[in-house]
Amino acid sequence: MSTSIPRILVVEDNESILYNLTIMLNMNGFEPIGAKNGQEAYDLMNSLKPLPDMIISDIMMPIMNGYDLYLKISKNPLWHFIPFIFLTAKSSPDDIRFGKKLGVDDYITKPFKEEDLIASIRGKLTRSQQNLLISSQFQKELHIIQAKETKDKTQLTEVNLFWVRWDDVFGPALVDTYPKMTNPSFS
Repeated sequence: MSTSIPRILVVEDNESILYNLTIMLNMNGFEPIGAKNGQEAYDLMNSLKPLPDMIISDIMMPIMNGYDLYLKISKNPLWHFIPFIFLTAKSSPDDIRFGKKLGVDDYITKPFKEEDLIASIRGKLTRSQQNLLISSQFQKELHIIQAKETKDKTQLTEVNLFWVRWDDVFGPALVDTYPKMTNPSFS
């Protein structure tokens, strides 16, 4: 997640809903970017710098629907970490279950309450930021290991494994390490 105002790509084919969503997001401290269908959103993703911190998408849209957009986004290794929320009128239990099976971060049905959407956005952005921090710390540890390997090529490669669990209340928790670390230098 960027350190400035969080950018949210909003994908919605209904112009009045798109307009109202962008105003609501703007008033809640976000930078909304609008797209009218999945293909337009996908094309934007290829040109946006920096990438959005989150994507909120309708499902039923012309040209490319929300399901196809999500599948394309999640298959791209540079984009798969971006939180993705479906905001849709498809409200049957089968529709909701299907969306969740795809792996979206949340599935909110229309009509919705503003405070529910904002709470979901803030929670997903916080979790995304924490995941990026953990990933950054993990990368630092890997660089230390690689630096040790390059110093002395005759030594066997040292392997460290980290098992981290996510809790929606407490956030990330280091569950176990290999080799065992009694006091790891990171949380």
